[in-house]
Amino acid sequence: MKHKLREQIMERREEEIIEFIKKNPLCSKDSIFTKGKIPKSKATVELINKLISSDKIRTISKKRPRYHIGEIDMITLYENLAIDYEKEMKEDPLQNDTITLLISIFWKYRIRVLKAERKISSNIDLKNTNEMFKDIAMYRKNPTELREAFLRTKLLIAINNDKYYLNHQLHSQPRETSQVFQKVKKRHVRRSTANLLEMKAKGRHEFGLTGKDFRKNMEKISDDPKEWLDRFSAEKERTFYKNSPDLELTIIRRILKK
Repeated sequence: MKHKLREQIMERREEEIIEFIKKNPLCSKDSIFTKGKIPKSKATVELINKLISSDKIRTISKKRPRYHIGEIDMITLYENLAIDYEKEMKEDPLQNDTITLLISIFWKYRIRVLKAERKISSNIDLKNTNEMFKDIAMYRKNPTELREAFLRTKLLIAINNDKYYLNHQLHSQPRETSQVFQKVKKRHVRRSTANLLEMKAKGRHEFGLTGKDFRKNMEKISDDPKEWLDRFSAEKERTFYKNSPDLELTIIRRILKK
C-alpha cells in the first residue's frame, strides 16, 4: 500500500515538474523547488535526473543547469547564457581578468544585435552565433592555451564587428512609396558594402537616385579602403546584408596597393 502511494506521489510530482518547466523554459533547479513549490528531496532530484535521461526534459549548461522541454528559442537560450556568465564573474572576481570577461562582453553585444534584428525580421541568421557558441563550449570543456588564444581572437573580432553593426547598420527602415503614374521607389534601403561601392563607381543615375539620396548614401562609404573592410567585416553572416566573399580580397588588395 505504501509503495503504491509513493508511486502515485512521484507520478504527480513528475507532472508538476514538467508543467512548471513548460511554463518557465530555461528555469533553474532551485526555481523548480522555490517558485514551482515542489518539495525538495533526494527522491525529487533523482526524479529530475530520470526525466533528463529519458529526454522528457532537457538541460543546457552543465555548470548552471537550466531546464526546458522540446525545442527552445535560441535567442532566449543565449540570453540566459549571458546572464550566467555575469553571475560567474560576480561570484569570482578573478575571472574578470580572464577570457570569461571577453565571453561575457561578446554575449552582451551579440544579444543586442539579435534582439534588434528580431524587431525587424522573424527570420534571423544565427549561423555565426551558433558557431561562436560551439567554440565557447569547446573551450570551457577543455580550456587549453591554444584554444584560449584561438577563441580570444575570434571574440575580439566579433565584439568589434557587433559594435560597428549596432552603431552604423541597424537604423534604416526600408519602405516603399508610390504615386499615380510613378514607379514604386524604395527608400531608406539597407545597402551592403558591395552595393555602396558599385554606387560610388557608377553614380546616382544608375540607381535612379536623387542628388540628395545619393549624397546620403555616399556618406556611408568613405575613400578609405580600410573603412570599407571594417564595414564588410561587420556585415559578414548577418540577416540583412549579403556580400560576395571575393569582395574582401578585392578590398585587401586595394589597401595594400594604397
